[in-house]
Parts: sequence; structure tokens; C-alpha cells
Amino acid sequence: MYYFENCGRPNDRSKCPLCKNDIGSVKGGSIQLLVRDPPQIQLSIADGFQLIDNYIKQYNETNRYGYYINPMQTENSTASETNEHLQPITYRLLHMFTHTLIMMLYDLKCLQSIRDTPDLKVNYFRKHYLKDYALINNIIGQQNECHIWLYRIFNNLSSFCIDGVLDTNKKVVDFEKHIEQNVVLPHIKSVSDGIQQYKLVYSEFIRESHAQSQLIDYINELVENEKQYPLLNFLTITRTWYGLKLDDVQLDCTHIKIDRTQSMEQFSKSRKLAFFLLNRSTDNSSFEVLGCIHTLAKFQNSIINFCKYITISQILHEDIERKQPAIEIQKIKKEHLLVISSEVIDTILREENGYIINYEYGKTKEVIYDYDEIETRLCNRINRIRLIDTENFNYFNYQFELYHQDVSLFNDIRRNIKQEQISTDEKVKLQQYLRNTKMDDVRQFLGSLDYVFTYFRHATGRPTTSTLKKSVKILIHNTSDLHSYILNEQYPFANIPLKYVINLYELIEELVFDEVMRNYVKQELITDVCVNEEEKENIIGQFVGSTYMLDNISQQLKDPRVWLSVLKRLIIRVITANIDLNVSMQIYIERTDLWNEDLIQYLDLIKINDNILVRHTYVILEGIEAKLKQSNNLNTDNKTNNESINIRDWCQTKTEDINRLTTLTAPEVTTIGNNKKKKLRVD
Repeated sequence: MYYFENCGRPNDRSKCPLCKNDIGSVKGGSIQLLVRDPPQIQLSIADGFQLIDNYIKQYNETNRYGYYINPMQTENSTASETNEHLQPITYRLLHMFTHTLIMMLYDLKCLQSIRDTPDLKVNYFRKHYLKDYALINNIIGQQNECHIWLYRIFNNLSSFCIDGVLDTNKKVVDFEKHIEQNVVLPHIKSVSDGIQQYKLVYSEFIRESHAQSQLIDYINELVENEKQYPLLNFLTITRTWYGLKLDDVQLDCTHIKIDRTQSMEQFSKSRKLAFFLLNRSTDNSSFEVLGCIHTLAKFQNSIINFCKYITISQILHEDIERKQPAIEIQKIKKEHLLVISSEVIDTILREENGYIINYEYGKTKEVIYDYDEIETRLCNRINRIRLIDTENFNYFNYQFELYHQDVSLFNDIRRNIKQEQISTDEKVKLQQYLRNTKMDDVRQFLGSLDYVFTYFRHATGRPTTSTLKKSVKILIHNTSDLHSYILNEQYPFANIPLKYVINLYELIEELVFDEVMRNYVKQELITDVCVNEEEKENIIGQFVGSTYMLDNISQQLKDPRVWLSVLKRLIIRVITANIDLNVSMQIYIERTDLWNEDLIQYLDLIKINDNILVRHTYVILEGIEAKLKQSNNLNTDNKTNNESINIRDWCQTKTEDINRLTTLTAPEVTTIGNNKKKKLRVD
């Protein structure tokens, strides 16, 4: 080891970092070298460097054979580890090749160790090349397809041959540099494209001996067959979003926190089903994938629309969005993505006339950037990219999913069968009938309607005048498990026309909530919702003030009973599921499947404060009910008082009229004997 202290004459004293002995001068500020054993070398700087150069030259020219065990443990190896003449990826590849070859030769008894030590067991080499493989994965960023890239390297090495013997360090360095320049770097510049090309070539090679393509080729989008595998577009969602730096995303009504506590391998294993069965279940695995992809797609669409808007200013922004062809989000390929990285900018600058050297004032090295040219190049790249359809996903939906208004049972039925409201008189009769029925029958009836609705959602062309019973008989073959209210005409529900089925469902649903589900509301909606009573009253007041008490709101929405019905539906259909309760209620109130058909047109007028959350739903429901009850009691008292006053005034008026009439028409009064009793004669 050559150790320099202050790069000149010794004027200080310190410790050798290896042997811990004193080195330097005898005392601070002195130039006298400390006498010690082994002695220190005192040379000028030029002579010292010359001595080192000669030593390195002699070392490089000395013949050295055999393998020298690296004292570093595999656990301490890092992706940045390398020699001074190699890049980390080349060093790691050569390190892996060396240990793999030695392990094979040693295992085949082709090598004989000088000393039989545990260090030269097969496990030692295996640990090294496994660690190298993991580090190469991290370096090239292809976690699941690194082996394909290594295959390409191996294939290239098979046609790569250099004559000679690597018997000196200089020859080894030259050989490693040659490998890096001619094998590694050409392949590292286009890892993704190289892997895809290799898979294509390999697929063609396999198909030469097999007439039918393998399933993995369809999954990797190397071949297509829409008739045989129409659902394989579900598999185009990739795992790359795991590395995104998004802390949380929102997908429609759902707010998702991104959890990266798991390793990539654990995460991939737990999300495999979600990538294939893309759904809106209560499991967040699909929500995380959809939320991230949806967020990124919206970012790209915003950039594209803005670019087109500023470059084609005479066209309205809405027209641009409407006229652009959009690609389905689950059919995205690399060419559909907007990639603007430092490499892209560098390419524009170097290869696309992005800058010039300023020679106007002599031979200066000043660079002039052509910003107009750069902007034009970027706009051209953006204009070649299609918009992404962020509204429509292809799902494997579960039967009773109500997490999104576009896939809800109610909106599907409304699209196929035009719905209307039941008349008030008929609604009162049905409510009275249901209240006099056992609640178990009502709940079973509601469950049967749930089942029937799964058939109605796909029933196109059904006349609205067709009755519930007739439609069920046509659409459902096995009706033995349905409640008798649906098929028995003795009850008032079987002959209800299809145009009233959703209103009937909502009527029953509200009754079930009042009589049964109110007692089983989530504790998160009841306890510790608000800090104190003041906050509770404030939340209720804000909601009331921004809804039915708002001055400019539609007259149809001024009835508090309308809002009570919507809040009950929100609790039954959505909040009973596993959703985040700390999101704005506005997101859910905007859903069309919670409202009657005649009120959907007014939903754009509803603006609820962001601090009113879903967890406040039941508190607000109780608050409105209390206000409505108080108002009804006040109206009842006022009505009673007014009726009493009216009756008293009427009686007083009638008494005065009778007295006056009696005075004017009274007959003559006669007295018989001593009898004082007056007798009236009325003609």
C-alpha cells in the first residue's frame, strides 16, 4: 500500500489506517521523518509516483494463473461495484461468467484445489452467480425478463472469439474492455427492444416445428388470435407501475393508498390474479393497478390535449378531445406512450438540429439552443401519439357489484328499459301492504329482485308494459327459488309493469333500511365521527345549506325526503362494502344510480363541501330526520292551534247569529196557572 500524507514533506503525525502504527514526522511542524520498523520511505512526489507506476507496470506484466478468492462476502456486493476500467454492468456480467464456469468445472472434477477448504465448495460459486443475477436484474430494470437479455449475450459470445492466453493483467484488462465495447454496450442501449426481438425470433423458431403457437406467445403479444383468445387483452396490464412514485391515486369513487412494503417478488405473487381478473371487488389489488394506470393515462391525455390546443388555437379544446381517436387503456403498447426523458432530449439536441455552436465572435465554444426547433420536435412526437380511453375498462365483474355507476345494475336496466315513477297513491298502497308484512318476507323479496335484476340488465327490447311476472318467466328458466311475491298474481307486485321495477326496488330498499338495517349500521359511521357536538352540528348545517336549503337549487331537490332516500341508498349499496370512508361525499352523491330518473338532470347543480366525508353520512341522515320531525311537530301544533281558534270563532259567530235570530222571531209567551215554566211555540 502507498499512503500519502499531505502530499509532500512530512509535517504532521498520524496513524496508518491498516497497521495502526505511527507514521509521518517526529512531531507537528517538523520535517524530520519518524524512525520506525518497518521504516518509512521518504521520496519526492515525482519519484514516489514513478515508483508506483513501475510497480503497477511490473504487476501487469507478470504472468499470473489461477483463481484468487474474493474476500468480499456475497451479501456485501452492490450494483455499483466495479473496476476502474469497466462499467458496473460489464463487471457484474464477467464476474457471473467466471464463477459459473469455475463452478461447472469444479463440480465436474476438472479443477483441483491446492487446499481443500470450505471456500472452494460449489456453494461458494453458486452464491456468487445468484447474487450477480439479482444485481443484473436491478441494473437493466427488466425484473421478469432478464434471462432473455442474458440469452442474447450468450448467443453473441458464441460467435465471439479472441486468440491468445490471458496470462497477464494487461491482457485481462484489454480483453474485458473488448467485451464491454463489442458485446455489452451494444445490447444495453436497447434492452426492451432487444428482449422483444429475441422473443419474436424465438417464437418463429418454435413455430417452425410446431404448427400452433404457444399460449405464452399470445400473452406476450407476439401473435394474435382474437377468435381463439378474445380476452387476452386483460393481460396487457404490466407490472411496471410498482416502481412509480405515486403515494396515492383515485379511481372514480375510490381513494387508494399505494403500499410498497412488500418486495417486488411478494407483490407480483399477490397481484397475479388481479392482473388477469381485472375487477372492482373489495380487494385493493385491482384498484391499485387501475388507479395508477388511470392516473398516468390522464396525465398523458392532458399533455396531448394541451399541445394540440396551443398549436391549433382556432379549434376549441372540446372539439380536439372529441375528434381524436382514443385507444383502449388495456391495449396500450410502447409506441402509444409519451416518453420524454433525458435521452430523448439529448437525441433532439444532437441528432435533430437542436443546437449550434456560436462562431459569430471568434472561436468560442458557446452553444446556442434552437428552442423553436426543440419545441417543434417535441410537438411532432406528441402529435403522433393517440389519446387513451380512460373511461372504459373491460372487467370480469362480480354479480352484485355497485362500485361504479357505469357497471351498476340500475343504470344497465335503465339503458335497456325506460323507467318511470310509481304514482303517489299506488306507492302509498304498496308501502302500507309491505309494512303489514313480515319483515323476513320483505328482505327475501328484495333479495329475489337482486337476482332478477342481473337478468334484466341484459334484457334488451323488452316492452315497458310487460309485467314483472311475464318478464321473469321469459328470461329466467329456473324460478323455484324466487319469492312468491314475484310470480303469484294474488300479491300486488307480480303485475307491476317493468317501467316501475327500479322505483319498486327503491321503495322496498328504503323500508328495509328503516326497519332492519338501521340497527346494523357500521360503527365507524356512528361513533367518533365528529370530535364534539359542535362539529356535528356544523357538518349537518353545511350539508343542509348546500343541498335542499340552497336558494338557487332546483325546486325538485328542495324536498328533504329526496335527500333522505339518497343517503339511505348510499349506506345500503356502497358504504356497507369495504370502501374508504375518508373521501369526499361529493364523489358518491354525483352517481346517477343513487337518484331517481327525473332528478339525474339536476346533479350538476349539487356542490357539497370537500370537508363533508362519506363517514358523515349517517350523522347527516339523523340530523335531517330530526329537523324534519321538529318541523312536522311544529306544523302539527300550529295546525291544532289554528283549528281550535277557527272552531272557537265559528262557535261564537254561530251563537251570536242564533241569539239574534231568536230575538227577531220569538213567539208570545203565556202563563198557565201558577206554572212558571215558559213554553215556546214554534210555527
